[in-house]
Amino acid sequence: MSILRPQHPPLETPQGAALAGRGVRRFSLQRLLDFLVSERSSPLQIGAGVALGGFLALTPFYGVHVWLALVLAGLLRVNPAGALLATQISNPLFAPALIVASVKVGGWMGFGPAAGVPNAAAKGFGYFQAWLAGGVLLGVVVGLALGILAGGVRLLVLRRRGAAPARPGQADPQAVAP
Repeated sequence: MSILRPQHPPLETPQGAALAGRGVRRFSLQRLLDFLVSERSSPLQIGAGVALGGFLALTPFYGVHVWLALVLAGLLRVNPAGALLATQISNPLFAPALIVASVKVGGWMGFGPAAGVPNAAAKGFGYFQAWLAGGVLLGVVVGLALGILAGGVRLLVLRRRGAAPARPGQADPQAVAP
């Protein structure tokens, strides 16, 4: 059994079947979204996973966001797919704006290079402090917003399918009266 060979059925298309026969799986955003929708995680677990990923995406730990998301999602028992998907908001297209916003917020919080510091390394460390502090604050805000949105969407999907839990204080329509 090869590690590179997928252990699931081949894709439905002839090209996909040929690729799957060679051990190659194509990435598809639609398949990822279908997985997230069909995942058996609760809306709270999915929302918490997405919130975790959104938080980590704004920290200055580029290159390890994905690994941090996987480890922390496993430790916290939240949805790892949602955490991984949310870390991708710090992609090369949005990263410069997210970094500048984090450094600005960190500067407003009182972090950053001290005035008149001639040493470039000390200035760089000051900017890193501002990025870290601002990233944590923005990460909490962005993570909560994305987590609430993802959990709400998951709850709507479950309700449309008729599989959502009843609201507290509501009678279960399928319960039999004694």
